[in-house]
Amino acid sequence: MKRNEQSLGEAIRSFLAANGMEEKMLETEIYQRWDDLAGRDVNVKTRKVELKNGLLTVFLTSSVLRNELSMNRSIFLERLNQRLKGRPIKDIQFR
Repeated sequence: MKRNEQSLGEAIRSFLAANGMEEKMLETEIYQRWDDLAGRDVNVKTRKVELKNGLLTVFLTSSVLRNELSMNRSIFLERLNQRLKGRPIKDIQFR
């Protein structure tokens, strides 16, 4: 007899994957943890974040900060992916 047991976390992940909602959940997590993930200075100048097809778009209120982050994009992306542990963002853009 085959058993269909799985943990609640596995069941939720399966449901999200089956309904194409994994990326939206990751976007929500990023938004909720943005202060920790990006740092206080970036957080206070961020209007919103969007995740679509692995591309994280960060909308900022400061053009100076946008230019600084754009120049250090790969470093920022690497640090962000390390903190997200196994759910990597493919690319990042600042607007």
